[in-house]
Formats: sequence, C-alpha cells, structure tokens
Amino acid sequence: MKNLANYFKIVPLSDYSNFDGLQLITISGSDPDHIPTNNDLVLADTPEAGSGSGPIYKQSLRAVTDKLTDAQRAIYVTRRPVMVLLFTDTGAPVLWGSTDRQLRITLTPTPDADILDFKRTALDSVF
Repeated sequence: MKNLANYFKIVPLSDYSNFDGLQLITISGSDPDHIPTNNDLVLADTPEAGSGSGPIYKQSLRAVTDKLTDAQRAIYVTRRPVMVLLFTDTGAPVLWGSTDRQLRITLTPTPDADILDFKRTALDSVF
C-alpha cells in the first residue's frame, strides 16, 4: 500500500476534461480545488468477488479538512460525481475516478471542520 500526502486536488466530473499525467485539466481552464487535510489519508481499496471474470473493488477515503469556502461547499455539498488527484508521499500524482465508474463525494459539515467522504466501486485497484 502506498502512503498518501495529506492533500488532494478535486474537480466536479462535469468540469473535468482530462489528466495530462501531472495535473487535472478542466473544461473551463480553471484550477481544480486544492484541499489540504487534517488527517492522514488512507485509501481503502478492498477487492470483493465480482460476477464477471475478476474482482470488484470497493474504494473509499475520508478526508477531514478545515472549513471549506462557501463556494466550495456549494459545489461539493451533494453526492456529486468528482475526479480527484491524490498524491503519494513522494509527490507522484494518482488519478482517482472515471466517467463510467464514478467517484462520489459526501460532505458533512461540523462546527470546526468539514468531513469529505469519497466512495466508488471499480473494476481495477487504484494502486
């Protein structure tokens, strides 16, 4: 298992254009949201028996952040599909999400922080 850095970049799937190997490219050309976290990021990537030729991977991650801005909260408040760029502790980017196997975000506000839960079912492991 790879260790992840305590930050990620995120963009709504509807704004995602492509990944150039280093960064997320958006349709509008705007920068993805850079989100530092207050917790160590641990990606759960658990294989389960699938109905086809291989396993299905249940993937999830919880990020605890400082309070998001009002604009960010408005974008990510629903179970919206997103694309996330994770980073290993060495700084290597790892794209997470796709158009056919969508990664969904759930935002839970608390008085001092926001909790972002990501969930996805995929045919391949992230690492």
